[in-house]
Order: sequence, then C-alpha cells, then structure tokens
Amino acid sequence: MREVYPIVFRAVLLVLFAGFLQRCGGEMPAEYAKFFDLPSREQEARFKEFPIDKQVDLYVHAMYVEPPKTVFVRYLASNGKGAIPHILARLEREQSDTAKANLIYVFKEMHEYHVSLRNEGDTITALERIVGNMSDDYNKRKAEEYLQAVKSTQGIAR
Repeated sequence: MREVYPIVFRAVLLVLFAGFLQRCGGEMPAEYAKFFDLPSREQEARFKEFPIDKQVDLYVHAMYVEPPKTVFVRYLASNGKGAIPHILARLEREQSDTAKANLIYVFKEMHEYHVSLRNEGDTITALERIVGNMSDDYNKRKAEEYLQAVKSTQGIAR
C-alpha cells in the first residue's frame, strides 16, 4: 500500500496541474499545435496568411507554449493600425490577465516598431480602462509598463 500512495498522489497532482494549464491558456486547437511544430520560417509566412482574428488567437496561444513563442508579437504588430479593433475586441472578452498583458504588449511593439499610437486617444483610453480593471497585480504592472511606454514615447511615425 505504501508504494501505491505516492503514485496516486502524483497522478492527482498531474491532473490538477493539467487542469490549471488549461484554464490559464485555454485548450489549444489541434490545428494550432500542428502550426507551432512547423519550422520558424514557415510559421511566419503562414501566420501572415491567416485572417487577423485568427492571428490574434494564434498569438494568445503562442504565449502559452513552452517556451512562449514571443516572436509572434512582432508578426501581429506588423499589421499596424488595422489590427487595433481586433486586438481591442479580444481584450474586451478575454478573462485571463496574463493574456491581457500579452495583448497589450502587442500595442507597445506596434508603437515602437510599426506605427505611432501616441495620437490614438480612443485606443489609449480603452487600454487604460482594461488595465485598470485587471486584478492580477503582476500582470497589471506589466500591462501598465507597456501602456506607459506607448504614452510616453513618440513611437514610429508612419
């Protein structure tokens, strides 16, 4: 009986941990898992072929892959201002503060490397409201830093 107890305990922990991961990142569609197995160059080319809403979803999932595929922030941000309504819509319905912080990071990347968001008052106001409603202190601080970088720098003027 002593030998069975540790095995059962480990199995229970594994099930609980798997459930935790699923809640954090949501269940990843099999299509996305196959996508993340592609070579890097092919991922970038394929990513840009997807409609913007699917790009946003792929990016969110990419940040939950281990290790996170942070390069996707660059791919998503390269869509410029055309991506803003889609990212804001996802932020509005997103439950995870981790995913929210990751999505707000896209705005920082967009601002620094693709198009200045400094004069996008409605976007900044929406982001301030979303960040203000975040409850996880760590992710809220990260999101505040990303937003501050947008508000306090000129960004790329294009």
